Amino acid sequence: MDTEGIAVDALKREMYHNPLLKSYDINENDKTPSWDGEIFVYHQLGKNKSYRKSDIEGRVPIQVKGREVKSMRKDSIKHLFYRDDLNNYYKDGGVIFFVVEFTAPLNTEIYYISLLPFDLKQILNDMKPKKSISYELAPLPNEKQSLTTLCKMFLINRRKQPYDIIDKITISNDVKADCLRFVIPTNVTSQNVFLNYDIYMYQSADLKIGETTTSIDVPVQKAKVTSLIENTDVTIGIDEREIYTDVSRIIEKNRRILRFGRSFRLYLKDLQGVEAPKVHINFKENGTFWERFKDCKFMLCMLKQKKLEINGQILEINYDNTELIENLPEHINYLRETVRVFEKLNAPFDVSIDEISLEDYRRIEALKQLFLKNNCSIINVQDDGFIKMNIANKNFLLFAYYDNNQEITVLNGCDWKTINKHVNFFASKDDSEQKNIVSHYVGHKVDELFAMDNFNLKDAKNSYLSIDYNSEASLNQTNLHLIEFITYYDQQTNKNKHILLMLEEVFQYIRSFKYDDNSIYINQMQVIKRRRSFTSDEEKEILYRKNNTTDKFILCGYLLLLNSKIEFDVYFDKLTLEEKKLFKDFPIYNLA
Repeated sequence: MDTEGIAVDALKREMYHNPLLKSYDINENDKTPSWDGEIFVYHQLGKNKSYRKSDIEGRVPIQVKGREVKSMRKDSIKHLFYRDDLNNYYKDGGVIFFVVEFTAPLNTEIYYISLLPFDLKQILNDMKPKKSISYELAPLPNEKQSLTTLCKMFLINRRKQPYDIIDKITISNDVKADCLRFVIPTNVTSQNVFLNYDIYMYQSADLKIGETTTSIDVPVQKAKVTSLIENTDVTIGIDEREIYTDVSRIIEKNRRILRFGRSFRLYLKDLQGVEAPKVHINFKENGTFWERFKDCKFMLCMLKQKKLEINGQILEINYDNTELIENLPEHINYLRETVRVFEKLNAPFDVSIDEISLEDYRRIEALKQLFLKNNCSIINVQDDGFIKMNIANKNFLLFAYYDNNQEITVLNGCDWKTINKHVNFFASKDDSEQKNIVSHYVGHKVDELFAMDNFNLKDAKNSYLSIDYNSEASLNQTNLHLIEFITYYDQQTNKNKHILLMLEEVFQYIRSFKYDDNSIYINQMQVIKRRRSFTSDEEKEILYRKNNTTDKFILCGYLLLLNSKIEFDVYFDKLTLEEKKLFKDFPIYNLA
């Protein structure tokens, strides 16, 4: 049997369905060295479907082998390649190698491997002294004009992999994912290309040619895409309620999957050609406590009603699990309580359950006892004070105190309203009748506050705005505490502008008690300077205050606000060593 002739005939039949391809001579005698011919690729056909020279996009060198088999296989096959052939392909810029398996002349399956200089250089390096190597060939995709797409992919990538360049460069393992690029032909479906063909990834590299250094794209990786994920406008719900609006579609070769929540996969191949389809759903609980709570509630509702809604269309579900229906309510209640306890701490617990240890679970149960069941007897503290609790690398600030009946109460340490109902915090011990009340946050270092997951700036701001600053002790301690916020802000890499907005409002409030205080005013202005330029009126007031102060320490602050660096250096030099050291410790010095 003429195996090579059958193979070439199979390839020609495939080309018949690919009108933009033309081969004028493919050898069938298996005696030509390395190549059997080439396929011409055209941009378009001329009048009367003619092939014109001006429409040639390029030519693809090919080699065709035939192999008779007893039965057809749909998966990949292997073929032996010889070093001499691979060297020839490498220097020529690549080849598409076909192997056609058949049980009869008209019962054939075409397999291929597209070998470009990037591939061939790696293969030859892997071979070392060996004379041959076995490589895997994939079946030709069965969609329309797959051979055309294959040839166009070969040509467009071949142009980016010239032999004389590839042979000189060293293929780098330093692949920067955010710098990778790829190319695909025009007039093809990108989704089809990604899922059916190898994708060459390129990144920029400097190449020295003579005295000139040129930046070019070089291949660094060959990728095989198994699935694509895309956002959709699909909604999933039940009882005319949209529950999930963030639905993504996973596209694979032979199926489509809708992914919603953290636990659901809906397989769409069950919907094809069915008037009232039953949808197959895969449910595997995943995610955080909140995500699992939402998914489990939805799952229980679906199981009971045996339906769901996709974009408002009611679909029956094919999922029967009596045991799950019986066990879910108790599990949902457990998840609900866990979500509630973190809501009481005003701290969304966005940690996947898979990352939580047994000790973390014990601490979560302790929080439930404290905040949901008012059972504070489970903890033992000697005095009133703050408690820091760590759960799965999340930090929470609590406050425990003994009431008049000597019973312990535990509160959210970052909830000033609740704490303020039970206890007051004072700036200093004072035998006078005046109470120097301060925010409970003043006793904490600012960087430690931001390390607490239940800390939020709004609560802190409201606590500072609730204080009477007619007390000198309250004002001074709060002022020093707020300066810590400025220092913290300056140390941030990603600046949190909300810190500045909070500080500006609080300093403005404090100034309503002591308008002429230069220290408070400078601190408010240095906050504003970090956020925006001064208005004309603000500059005038800064100048006025600067010209009317005799305190060199304060004067240095005003000079920095005005960007008067030379004058600042003069007056800063007049400060004592102790004053200089103190000034440098304040964040105003960061403006120098």
